[in-house]
Parts: sequence; structure tokens; C-alpha cells
Amino acid sequence: MFRIILIYLCIASSAFGEPAEYELSITKSLQVPPDVAQFNGVPLTIDKDVMPHIPFGKHIRVINFPLLQNRNVDLDLQRFNVFTSDAQVVIGSIDKKNQITDRPIELPDVVLLRGSIIDEPGSKVFIAIGEYTTNGIIESGGSTFVIAKNPAEGWTAVYELDAVDPELMNWVDVQCGVEHYEGLVNQYTDEKVSERSLGESCAAIRMAIETDWEFTNLFGGNIEASSEYAATLIGAMSTIYESDVNMAIKISYLRLWASAFDPWTTGSSGERLGEFQSHWQT
Repeated sequence: MFRIILIYLCIASSAFGEPAEYELSITKSLQVPPDVAQFNGVPLTIDKDVMPHIPFGKHIRVINFPLLQNRNVDLDLQRFNVFTSDAQVVIGSIDKKNQITDRPIELPDVVLLRGSIIDEPGSKVFIAIGEYTTNGIIESGGSTFVIAKNPAEGWTAVYELDAVDPELMNWVDVQCGVEHYEGLVNQYTDEKVSERSLGESCAAIRMAIETDWEFTNLFGGNIEASSEYAATLIGAMSTIYESDVNMAIKISYLRLWASAFDPWTTGSSGERLGEFQSHWQT
């Protein structure tokens, strides 16, 4: 009698409570944009209806993800949060007294997922899905696959990085220009703050992120899009750090600029970093 009651309770909790596992549909689109066909990519259709209902820490299955034109894989993913419990996202502006003021806004509405390909040990998957940006990386069998969205044309696709002709992708060499700040980084290595987050067992570095107008202008001045991308970058970085050194990265503060009237005047990345440093130390 008691066994029957216990079995019924287990079935009832599974049927009427939160599902132990969610399913996300990512399928191959019927129409292939010319740009995607050029580099043998696979256009994707993502069913976003289930996304807002997936709690942090829950597992998500993606069945028959179209990794290549002739290869589908099943993904085992988990939703995670890249923001601390007390995180702030703000829009900066300059007031009449030439002082920086912050206006709080909502955290970016982007779903971060990570995990692996089912039955493929050593594989790694990271996917970020938002209203404006969709990005991801899949490592499988020594190959790297990139998921990206073309915001101008609206399509999302996955392609194998090594199989792309560099001339078709118009690669641009980016110079960071911050090598001479190595001493500054070493100076603050002992000033770490760690936090243990819900559903995660490793320590986390709290990170405050400063940006400039040029960053948001990359997204046509769309604050929501630039905030989604900032969360995506740190989510991808945290995934790598947790896998390699068991240390997560968490955003505790993110400031964005909605117009060209920011306080930064220098041109290069290195000089701009110096401005950031001076501001944050005053």
C-alpha cells in the first residue's frame, strides 16, 4: 500500500510539477540564404517559445541538431546565469555638472546554455539565444562549429570554422593594444572576490564591465542588443574558465552608453583602457 502511494507521488510530481528535463527544438531551415550556402553552413530555425520557462540549472535536450548538412547530433545542455544575485545593468550619461550618472535597466533577456553532445565524451557546447543575438560554439571531434546570427538579414546558421574559405568571411586582424597593461593586471590579482551561485559548485570572480558608445554603436545603437552580446561574451568565457580551471566569471555591474556623449576621448584600445582605469580608481 505504501509503495503504491510513493509511486503515485513520484508520477504526480513529474506530471504536474516542473519537468526534470526540457526539450528545445533547433531544426534545419528549409530555405538556405546565399551567404550561408557559400560556406556550406546550415541555416537554423529555433523555437524560442520554451525559452522563458526554463529555470536556471535545468537540463535541456536538443534532439537532431543539424551540425552539418549530413550530420545531426543530440545535445545535453543546462541553462546557467552569468549575473550575480545583486548585479546591476545601467545606462550611463553625463549630467549638466559633467558628472556620470547611471540609470538602472533590466538584465538582458538572453538564455545561456552549455553542455555537450550526447554520447561524445570531450565535446563542448555553448549557445546564447536572445531577441537580437544568437551565438554559440560547438567543439566536436577536433573541429569547431560556430553558431551566428546575421542581424541585417535575420538568418541564424551553424558552420564548421576550418571549412570556411577565409576570403569569403572577410576576416579582419584585430590588435588589442593592451599588452603594456600586464603589470596592472598582476597588481590586482590578489584582490579577488568569490561567490558561490545557485546550482554551481565552483568559486566565481565578480566582474564589473565598463563600455563605450562605440560598443553599442556596433549594434546600431541598440542597448538591448549590446547588453545581450556582453552577457554572451562573459557566458562563453565563464564556460571555458569553469571547464579548464573550475572558476566561473560573473557580471556584477555592466554600464552601457546610449549616445556618443560618453566621457571617453582616446582612440586606441590601450589608451581607452587607461581612461577606464583612471575613472574607476577615482
